[in-house]
Amino acid sequence: MKIKVEVVTGFLGSGKTSFINAYGSTFKEEDRPYIIYLEKGNKKIDDKYKQTYVKSLKEFEEVFEKIDTINNNHILIEHNGTIELKEISDILLKSQ
Repeated sequence: MKIKVEVVTGFLGSGKTSFINAYGSTFKEEDRPYIIYLEKGNKKIDDKYKQTYVKSLKEFEEVFEKIDTINNNHILIEHNGTIELKEISDILLKSQ
């Protein structure tokens, strides 16, 4: 299964969550992206999105091992540098 994955990255407080909430609202309800976030900031991702908070690279990898069960064709990853971007990329490439 081919899945479109976008990584939204930036410093704490740079507006990643605000961007994701605004960008997500451009999708039809049935096509809304699944959101994986690697931080918990002051703002929250809207409850209307399917979402998962992962605290470690291991948890992130486990999510992608189960990606077929998520039943989405579009994933957004909110990333602030808590996990090396290369490590995330390696997991995404491995899961192809």
